[in-house]
Amino acid sequence: MLIWRIGVNAIPTKENLQVRLPHIDTSCPLCNASVESSIHIFFECPFARALWAAACWGLSVDPASIRTPTDITKLIMEPPASPILAQEQWTVSLNMALVIDEIWRSRNLKQFCDVNADVMSAKRNIHSRFLEIAKAFTPDMIKPNELANFRWNPPPLGWIKINVDAALNRYKSAFAVVARDQLGEVLFLWGKIHHACPPALAEAEALHWAVQLAIKERWQNVMLEGDAKNCIEALTSDDATPD
Repeated sequence: MLIWRIGVNAIPTKENLQVRLPHIDTSCPLCNASVESSIHIFFECPFARALWAAACWGLSVDPASIRTPTDITKLIMEPPASPILAQEQWTVSLNMALVIDEIWRSRNLKQFCDVNADVMSAKRNIHSRFLEIAKAFTPDMIKPNELANFRWNPPPLGWIKINVDAALNRYKSAFAVVARDQLGEVLFLWGKIHHACPPALAEAEALHWAVQLAIKERWQNVMLEGDAKNCIEALTSDDATPD
């Protein structure tokens, strides 16, 4: 319902309320820096930008690509491509919708109860609701034969598993990296286009990029998983030397 109200511009942002109440303060209650429009409160406000980065698997949404409230609804219903399995693509829309809902909830708590918005607390709320909803719908959404073709084993407690893959054609290659914890919760997902190269080299460079990302995030206990047998065996071989 919230996403529909945003799409038809019926949500009571201060910009919309000013049409009927011309003397109200139109500043955003979370940052007090701009007029509170739908685009500002959900994408431009510093709190919103921080929450997108923290709670939506590292997804960065460019506010310049959101010009109307309808664009917000379209973004949720047709999210950017991701390396997540086809049968799990619906979870991207779910997580994005929960981010939108949590931003509006935080805004209302500040506006009406003077409760300061907290990014980490909001992130925990989103993840808790995501796991609850996903658990309820997953058995009905995934067919038994699809489950049989894919089995993901979680890492030990306190570890992070990073799945890596590379795809290529004649003109370019592409890397996808997904990081999950022991509960299977997606912590981050990354993807990038790379120049054309031989398959083995593409897989090796994807693994190298995954290691660089793990170092950047300062993760101490990391497991790498991929389908490039030669590369994985080279890393786990007793003859492997740091380079």
